[in-house]
Amino acid sequence: MPIDLSLGRVTQLLTVLGNPQKFWKCIHVAGTNGKGSVCSYLSHILESSNISTGRFTSPHLFYPNDSININNRPISRARYDYEFRKVKELNERELIGATEFELLTCTAFYVFAQFEIEVAIVEVGLGGRLDATNVIPGFDGEWGVLVSAITKIGLDHESLLGNSLTQIAKEKAGIIKESVPCVIDGSNDTEILRVVKDVALQNKCKLFETFPRRAAVFDQQVPLLGEFQKSNLAVALKVADILRSKFNYRITEQAITNGVRNTKWPGRLQKLTATIRKHRLDLIVDGAHNGQAAIELSKYLDTLRTLESPLTFVIAVTEGKTLTPMLAPLIKKQDFVTVTTFSSVEGMPWIKAMDCEILAREIRKFTSNVTVQEHLEGALINAAQFSQSPTVPLIVCGSLYLAADVLKFVEKTSIP
Repeated sequence: MPIDLSLGRVTQLLTVLGNPQKFWKCIHVAGTNGKGSVCSYLSHILESSNISTGRFTSPHLFYPNDSININNRPISRARYDYEFRKVKELNERELIGATEFELLTCTAFYVFAQFEIEVAIVEVGLGGRLDATNVIPGFDGEWGVLVSAITKIGLDHESLLGNSLTQIAKEKAGIIKESVPCVIDGSNDTEILRVVKDVALQNKCKLFETFPRRAAVFDQQVPLLGEFQKSNLAVALKVADILRSKFNYRITEQAITNGVRNTKWPGRLQKLTATIRKHRLDLIVDGAHNGQAAIELSKYLDTLRTLESPLTFVIAVTEGKTLTPMLAPLIKKQDFVTVTTFSSVEGMPWIKAMDCEILAREIRKFTSNVTVQEHLEGALINAAQFSQSPTVPLIVCGSLYLAADVLKFVEKTSIP
């Protein structure tokens, strides 16, 4: 079942499951870009503090069980299949009609209760106000949302969330709960901050703005690439501060340092080496799939460019995406682009790669150096032939699903 935003079905299904969300506390994270990184920073900080932690993020990168982590380790595929099947059978028996994402959300909440975790870090799937994860109320002394966090907000999923930043910001701010502190990335546009401040005021919520300088002390220790990660880390650090000061969690500075240093978030500005036909191929893989993410990626790529030297891209995009905001910051007239596709996404049959010829036609508005190769291995080989410098990696971007395919390919073809 495709996307259908509402809270009624997920509330009903959780009730049938015995309301597993009442057995742990929650940190709720929304935003257009950066929310997954914030969740990862926080889960590693909490694990380093010996706090039993669940993490629910979506979409999955490799397999559906990747979305549900206990102390930063995915639950087993067998365990996932068993629990998901149980939730799905209940949904069918009770004629609830939950969507795939609602089934996944309920499975995660149910698994967290079974593992008796203390704190769950829950990433919003889409939007916020009507997202399935937004069924958890504010903390009541025993369970609920301790802190909300909102990362960078930009244009994405306009058909569902609205065509303006203010409309989208209002949907994201829908996770704000009465009297529950909220942290927001202060580098957001002024109009976004104004909307979020208004919602916070209406809910008597103390709002904390964060800025990249808060993360400066960790400059040499952040393993995730990109200047924007300072903004993401600043949000996570403030959430940790609130957990420590308001809720008396024992989170030491050393635990924070260890957590930050150990943070992993694959497929986001990740350097990899692929082996194709015994040849080494250096890659930068990034799941950037909207205009704002493309701007941040382009800032990093500008550090690789010298004068008018070209970069070489392999790009696939999800069908229905608005292309110009994503392509314009990335592609220069001298660049080479190989257009490809990604494989079907397990559990999300409505997700499809954009037709290669349609995507290629749009990219040709920015560069004439465009070729099409639908199969990933062929696309990488083709791109390598166009690469102008052996020291500059190929850039793989446009979709997190493409990033996942590349990561699987690298794992499969790596030489021990």
